Amino acid sequence: FTQLFENKAPFLEARFKRIDNSRDPDLIDKSIETLSVEGWTKGLGLITEQNVEMMIDIEKLAVYNVSSADILAQLERLFGNFKITELKRFGRVSEVQFSTSKLDIDKKLSALVPGRDQVMYPLSAFVSYAYGKEPKFITADKSGVYQSVVFEEADTDGAKVIDEISAFAHANALGVSYSGRYFDSKQMANDMLVIFLISITLLYLILAIQFENLIHPLVVIFTMPLGIAGAMVALYFSGGSLDIMAAIGFIVVLGIIVDDPILKVETINQLLKKYGYAESSDKKGILLKAIIEAGEICLKPVLLTSLTTMLALIPILFLGGIGSDLQKPMVWVVVGGLSIGTFFTLWFVPLAYWLVTKK
Repeated sequence: FTQLFENKAPFLEARFKRIDNSRDPDLIDKSIETLSVEGWTKGLGLITEQNVEMMIDIEKLAVYNVSSADILAQLERLFGNFKITELKRFGRVSEVQFSTSKLDIDKKLSALVPGRDQVMYPLSAFVSYAYGKEPKFITADKSGVYQSVVFEEADTDGAKVIDEISAFAHANALGVSYSGRYFDSKQMANDMLVIFLISITLLYLILAIQFENLIHPLVVIFTMPLGIAGAMVALYFSGGSLDIMAAIGFIVVLGIIVDDPILKVETINQLLKKYGYAESSDKKGILLKAIIEAGEICLKPVLLTSLTTMLALIPILFLGGIGSDLQKPMVWVVVGGLSIGTFFTLWFVPLAYWLVTKK
């Protein structure tokens, strides 16, 4: 599951282009060599490979009456796969190719080509060569070809790096754009924050209507960090990863962990009405009695809810296979969140209710 949704993009990638639309990669390469920002490596567009450049002397071809087509055909035979013919059978086409031998360049250029009066001349008389370098890959986006530097370390200070690279690009007359997981993570975090705030707001409004109170819903909402903290502790010590299955586990924990506070707060409210809290002169005594009685009433349902959920998932931890391995982070999150979260919630809810109601 983790590999299926793995984002293989670099953490941060800076894409450079010439402002004057020059496509010469050497101009950008020489500028990037002076980049003083730490932790960068060359992107695919700056990776070069060695090549051999063949130069044909056109004037000599004319003097000795050698055909350029013969020269090119011979070079193709010597240095590449040369297509001889095609075999066609029942709509199927098979190519017959001549494969070159692994000889050095000088030996290959000693091969002969015909000239005037069928006199044979060596290729080396007309062809010279030199070693050079060229880009191994061409990288481009919608705006054109670019060369890039990448930062793979997830702990890179993205904002600082972007500021430094932008200043470098401006000083070297380069255009620069950015991409990578750094921006995806920021966008995802922003989206999650918005969704979380909307969910919390809806939960608060529903509970405020249910409890007919604007303060008591906060007692329920502030139990959520207890469940998240317990889940994170269990996930950390189990060595699990914070993947999609773990995220599902957090949703389960948050859904169950608020059951106890909702049930307990509603029970306390009902008991306060039963004992006439509003008209009583001993409000403190009635509040204490209601809280203790609600704790006794709600303890068994809360423990049963948490225990049945945890016990149903624990067998997955002892099973092998890819299905169990995928679900283990979710199980650790649920078990840790419900066990640790429920334990602290049992104490937090009555104390918080006592504090806010007393005042």
